[in-house]
Amino acid sequence: MKTQRLTRQAFAAIVMMVWTQLVWCVEFGYQIKVGRNEPMCRALQQYVNENRGDDTRCTLWDLVSSFSQFSEPPWEELDVKNNKELLFKIMRNDFADAGQLSDSVNKTLESNIRKGVDDFVRDGGRMRLWRTGRSILFMKNQKKDSSSDQQIFVQTGINSHPSMSCTGTSHSTWQGGLKPLQSDLSGVDSGYAPNKLGVKSHESALLDSGSLFIYKGVAMLVAGGGAEVYQFKSGSISPICEFKH
Repeated sequence: MKTQRLTRQAFAAIVMMVWTQLVWCVEFGYQIKVGRNEPMCRALQQYVNENRGDDTRCTLWDLVSSFSQFSEPPWEELDVKNNKELLFKIMRNDFADAGQLSDSVNKTLESNIRKGVDDFVRDGGRMRLWRTGRSILFMKNQKKDSSSDQQIFVQTGINSHPSMSCTGTSHSTWQGGLKPLQSDLSGVDSGYAPNKLGVKSHESALLDSGSLFIYKGVAMLVAGGGAEVYQFKSGSISPICEFKH
C-alpha cells in the first residue's frame, strides 16, 4: 500500500509538472533564451506571441518571416536553365573534396549530382543572388582586391513562392540552401566546403538551414526554424537572439 501511495504521488507530481509547463507555454508563449537586452529580440518576441494564436498551422518560421520590421534583401533571380554549371558547383560543395575521393567514386558522385541538377530544374527549382557590401563580408578565402568589396550570397529552393502566413501577411517561403559565392560567380567559397570527412562547419550548416533578412539596414540570418537569429560580424556568424517555447 505504501508503494502504491508513493507511485500515485509520483504520478501526480509528473502530471502537475507537465500541466504547469503547458500553462506556461499558453500564457507566456515564446521566451528569450539569448538576447534579452536586445531591442530587436524583445520586439520579435512580442510580435510572435501576439500573433501565434491557436492555429496549429502557424509555425514559428511563419511568424518570424512575416515580422514587419524584417524585409527581404534585394534578391536577383537567375534562370536555372542557363546556370546549370553554377548549380552543379553549389551542389558539389556539399560533399567531400574530389582530392579526398578515388577517381571512380568522384566520377560516380559528380554524375549523380548532375542528374540532381536536371531534376532540380525539372521540378521547378529556383536560384537567386544577393550582392551586398563589405559591411557583412565574411568570406574566408577571397583575395583582398577591389572585387572583394561585395559579398554574394546564393540561395536555391523548390517552388519558393511568397505565401500568406497565419497572421494574414505575405511572407517568404525560402528557407535554407544559402551559400557564399566567389565574387566572379566561379563557385562557392571553398572555406565553406565540408572537411575531408564530409562534415560541414558550424557556419555552413547555419547558412544551409536559414534565410536572410534586413533589419534596420543590417543583415540577419534566421535559422533553427525561426528560433535563432544571427548577425554577421567579426568574420563570423554570431547569435543575437534565440527563443524557447
